[in-house]
Order: sequence, then C-alpha cells, then structure tokens
Amino acid sequence: MDLCRKKGFKCLAAGTGGKALEMVTEYKPSAVLLDLGLPDMDGMVVLDELKHNLATRHIPVHIISGRDKNIAALTKGALGFLNKPVSSEDVLHALDGIEKLLHSTVKQLLVIEDDESMRRLIAHSLKIKGVEISVDAPVNFARPSVDVLFNSAADVYGDTLVGVVLTGANNDGAEGLKRIKERGGLTLVQDPATAHADAMPRAAMKAVDVDHVLHLEEIGPFLRRLCASPVSVQPSGKSIQGKLGG
Repeated sequence: MDLCRKKGFKCLAAGTGGKALEMVTEYKPSAVLLDLGLPDMDGMVVLDELKHNLATRHIPVHIISGRDKNIAALTKGALGFLNKPVSSEDVLHALDGIEKLLHSTVKQLLVIEDDESMRRLIAHSLKIKGVEISVDAPVNFARPSVDVLFNSAADVYGDTLVGVVLTGANNDGAEGLKRIKERGGLTLVQDPATAHADAMPRAAMKAVDVDHVLHLEEIGPFLRRLCASPVSVQPSGKSIQGKLGG
C-alpha cells in the first residue's frame, strides 16, 4: 500500500474476495490489484464477477499471485499479471501501466467503411473529440490486417499471447505470427489439409517454426485446455492431432 500511496493513489484493502467485491461496487476505485489466493474464494471468481458487472467491468484489474502466469486471467480481462515474489520495481511498473491507462485521453476506434471519402470524413469528425482512427492503406489487401493486429498484440502482450492462423487465401498473418513467436508467445496454425483455403496456414508455416499444427476441430478444445490450466503448454513444433487428452 505504501507503493500505491507513493504513486499518488488513495488505497483501500480487503482481506477476502467477498469484501473486495463489496468495496469495488461501493467505492468504484480507479483500479484493482488482485491476489488470486484469497481465503474465501478463488481470485479468478472475483475477476469474473468484476468483468461481468456493467458497473465495474471498466475498472482495470492487475493480478499479483503466487501461481504460474495464467493465460486465463488475461483472457478474462485482467490488465496484467505479476508472479510472486515481486519486487518494488515490479509493482511500480504495474502501477505505471495503470496510471498511463487512467490518464489516457486518446481513444481508438475501428471504423468499417468502404468509401474512402466517407471514411476520412468520419475520422476527421471524431478526431476533434479525442478519438484516433487509422485510415492507413490496406496491408495484404485487408483493413484491418491480421499482420497489423498480431504485431500490435505481440508488442503489448508478449509471452502471454496465443496467435492462431486459420484458413485464408493470401499470406496475411505470417509476419505477425513471426512477431508473436519472437516475443515468446504461443503459435498455432490450422493444418493446411483441413483448410478451405490453405494459402494462409502454409505461408505461416513457411515463415515461422510454429509450436502446434492442429486440425480445425482440435483447435477449440486445445485453447480451452490451455486457458483452463495454470501450467503453460510447452511448444512442440509438431502436429499434436489426437494427443489432446489428459
């Protein structure tokens, strides 16, 4: 709490998940630092409750826990994840991220409009209201491009990111998946043999030594198992079809 006060935050403390939910609902704090190992309930339940409540879902939640880094917490909406033991520098870095988010005045919005003049008019109209819109040229014949999305996500989420390339008719996503791999993320590609159009998965496999090549029907169960487990699935670089049990 001293570190939080040092950054200019006023602090409230709760010793249980139930009390935390009550206090967040009542006081609407700017942010929440959440330990997953609570005495009355799993911290993941608290996170889930906060993110499904319209009154609290906008509040950033940063996880600090003794568990292994849990992708499930990030997919449920956590801003970040720190593994115990943490240093003062780690906590201050997390608080810096929260502070930056709270003080951000520029919002980002995706506008889907095929008429360029109308798109630029919308962008100009919203820019004066503090909303930033990209009107850049398409990448790989697409706007938004998978490569642009993957590159941005890799820069933000690093080794907590999972990139998946499915069926597609060009090479979009290959360079982005490469960036995810370079940043320590997990890379999955649909088996080209099961793809309606195999150009995208083949291009990804050519550009990246992907961690897993899966049949389409195996990808969903694999991701569910990955998110449900606090233990990271180790990269294999090989197809694991038929080996998803356990």
